[in-house]
Amino acid sequence: MMWLALLAILVVSYYVVRYFLDMISISDLSSRHVFITGCDTGFGHELALKLAARGMPVFAGCFSTEGATKLSEEARGLKGPLKTVPVDVTNQESVDKAVERVTKELGSTVKNEYGREFVDDLRSTWRKSFIGRASPHTELVINAYMHALTAAYPRTRYVVGWDARLLWIPLSLLPLDVQDFIMNRVLMNVGGAKAPLPRCLRQ
Repeated sequence: MMWLALLAILVVSYYVVRYFLDMISISDLSSRHVFITGCDTGFGHELALKLAARGMPVFAGCFSTEGATKLSEEARGLKGPLKTVPVDVTNQESVDKAVERVTKELGSTVKNEYGREFVDDLRSTWRKSFIGRASPHTELVINAYMHALTAAYPRTRYVVGWDARLLWIPLSLLPLDVQDFIMNRVLMNVGGAKAPLPRCLRQ
């Protein structure tokens, strides 16, 4: 019984601390550039305007000229600068051009914050920890689809693969900080992969 009380105290304490930490904002928002895709409408559109209103420089990726024009008009007079960038996320050439344009407009201080090696390390870590360990048995997913579409009594949820049952589902029940700790300390270190660090943290 004492262990249950202690566990309850720890859980409550965690969420109380987490609540107050969530209330703290970072300083100097005017130097925190952000690039958002899908800004023609919806969440991307609203987020771009809200961040610009707080003073953050925003690069807003828009698919259509009409969406970019509408967003630019709504952003007039806001505290932070908002620049629209044409981008089609389904077209690699369009994405590359958008990245090139945003990179050119960023100052050297911002670009050196992370460095090119961070991007390379992130890709390498993703390949080693996830893509390289992905199951080739796509038929498991297809079978789940088939059952959901043809069964007289389909399941409410389909969990595909033992990794989902034994790792990802249990992991999702833990606090996000604990999830990040496990991902960084255990999963990403399997096979020699490590969590990438920005250049500013390596110095």
